[in-house]
Amino acid sequence: MPTILTELHYFPCVAYFAQLRASQTVCLETCEHYTKQTYRNRCYVLGANRIERLTVPVLTPSGMKIPITEVLIDNRQRWQAVHWRTILAAYGKAPYFVHYAPLLQEVFEKPYTHLFTLNETLIKKICQLLQFSIHWQYTESYQTFYEPLILNDLRNQQPLYNEVPMLPFYRQVFGNQFINNLSILDLLFCKGNQAINFIKI
Repeated sequence: MPTILTELHYFPCVAYFAQLRASQTVCLETCEHYTKQTYRNRCYVLGANRIERLTVPVLTPSGMKIPITEVLIDNRQRWQAVHWRTILAAYGKAPYFVHYAPLLQEVFEKPYTHLFTLNETLIKKICQLLQFSIHWQYTESYQTFYEPLILNDLRNQQPLYNEVPMLPFYRQVFGNQFINNLSILDLLFCKGNQAINFIKI
């Protein structure tokens, strides 16, 4: 089974973790330039009245290409407090919120300066909670093409929540219509230790 190559996302969607689980060996892209308006600094959760987008504010000087590992978080904005308040409102009544919230809330209480470090911390913590056994690797230079038998290149191919085949249904906190492929937070808080059974390609 070839190693998958992917970029880091902020609280990635369920389909992202399905791809991780299908490989178990993951190479993280550390040498790309930051791309705006992607999952690298945003995720989607289900609120009471709508799908909420959480965006980590970053400092990206206009016209400059910035290596992903050097992208700074704009901590002048109170984004951590806003994100946690939104997550609490969305999932405070979810069956497993009480169990997992303390393990995740601490992330919003630490001063992160770099987006890459924040995302790496989050994805590894979520994998631990899901009881994934992942062997992590990192790129040492940027290449536009990799031989598929060596690396399964999934960079910039992560689908939006409404653009993937319907994932297994589970009961969500709000609404009568199932919303597909939200942030892994939705599945984790709703299904707890059963979440692993819903993460599949």
